[in-house]
Amino acid sequence: MQVGEAKALHTTKRSSGIDVSDPSLAEVWASIRTDGEPQTNWCAFTYAEGSNSVINLLGSGTGGVPELCSTLLDSMVAFCGVRVGDDKGSARFHRILFVGEEVGGMKKGRAALAKNAVFAVFEGASGGDHDFSSVEDLSAASVFQ
Repeated sequence: MQVGEAKALHTTKRSSGIDVSDPSLAEVWASIRTDGEPQTNWCAFTYAEGSNSVINLLGSGTGGVPELCSTLLDSMVAFCGVRVGDDKGSARFHRILFVGEEVGGMKKGRAALAKNAVFAVFEGASGGDHDFSSVEDLSAASVFQ
């Protein structure tokens, strides 16, 4: 072993392999963080069709958590960002990992590993991180009221 190789093993930053390079992901989050009318206040990302690593925009809107919940299915994984509160400086920005109850074990594990890479897109989220497995629990969560 060459000198320095052992150190490289412990200091090299590893990539998650998750592709969040789609510019629409950062653009929609920026629109949520920007004050103004109309106010986009949620977005959801999910895996691209047939992919375990490419993340695409699932949807966004102005209807808050109820509208977000209407886009989620028990058979899907979604990474969501939500704006809660008014646009007068007191808004909070939450990150949500939604793993539906019908999602298999391998896909659940993959989602947990991808969480940090995808959540990095949600720059400036101040309301906290939340994990949900049912639409009912998400819609009833008092933190979003």
